[in-house]
Amino acid sequence: ITPRGAFFGSTLLMVTIFALDLADGSKVWLHGLYVFPIAATAYYCERVLLLGVVVGVSLALQLMTLIVYGIPALAILLNIVIALASAGMIVAFARSARIRIAKIEALAVTDSLTQLHNRRGFESILAVEIAKQRRDGGALSLALLDLDRFKELNDRRGHEAGDQALRLLGNVLRTGTRPSDSTARIGGDEF
Repeated sequence: ITPRGAFFGSTLLMVTIFALDLADGSKVWLHGLYVFPIAATAYYCERVLLLGVVVGVSLALQLMTLIVYGIPALAILLNIVIALASAGMIVAFARSARIRIAKIEALAVTDSLTQLHNRRGFESILAVEIAKQRRDGGALSLALLDLDRFKELNDRRGHEAGDQALRLLGNVLRTGTRPSDSTARIGGDEF
């Protein structure tokens, strides 16, 4: 879902909730359903302005519903405060979920020792690059590095020395390549 799609879809959903709320009369209150468009916008839209518009539209529609039903002013004020507090919690939870999911996705494609892409990350990047090359033409370069006598280093100096060598090579590859290049540890001592 794109941020724009989330924004417009959420706005449409809120207008639908509002229309259904008015059509139903005061039998069933649908205000709780505003949670879904607010959460979707908070999750998919990075722009605070779009999020503010959605929360504002949600509160305005809820306010209009309360006014149409002739709810007393104090109850309207209380309902709007509760709706605003709920919207704030929804936004906080959705933003937190987005950040945590992004971290988990990054961990899934990153080698913890070298901080380079792991095999899964490499395969994903390679698929994208091959698709680009097929679409646009041009050259696609791939280099494979395998550390000679790495097993000897591990056997003679221990695994900590081997890990240190892998971290060092990871750092060299990460800092010594262009931003448009990708580096990965695809297994053991293979990069």
